[in-house]
Formats: sequence, structure tokens, C-alpha cells
Amino acid sequence: MLSSIRRTISQIKAGTSGNATLLVALGMPVLIGGSGLAVDTAQWVYVEA
Repeated sequence: MLSSIRRTISQIKAGTSGNATLLVALGMPVLIGGSGLAVDTAQWVYVEA
């Protein structure tokens, strides 16, 4: 099982097509989550003031 995971990871590293898409797909939840946190924090500060 571990060897198949290592093989899959090495195949992903070897491929160069779609790397930008993969990075965007991995970064999008962080960006959306950060934006949501910023909106919630701004709303909380507005209500507390």
C-alpha cells in the first residue's frame, strides 16, 4: 500500500502538465476561507462598535 502511494506521488511529480491547475485547486479553499474569515471579522467588529 505504501509503495503504491509513493509510486503515485512520484508519477504526479514527474508530470508537468496541469501543475498550474493543481496549484490553483489547492489554493482556492485557502483563499475562500481567508476571505470568509475577513468578512466575518469585519462584521463582528462592526456589530461590537
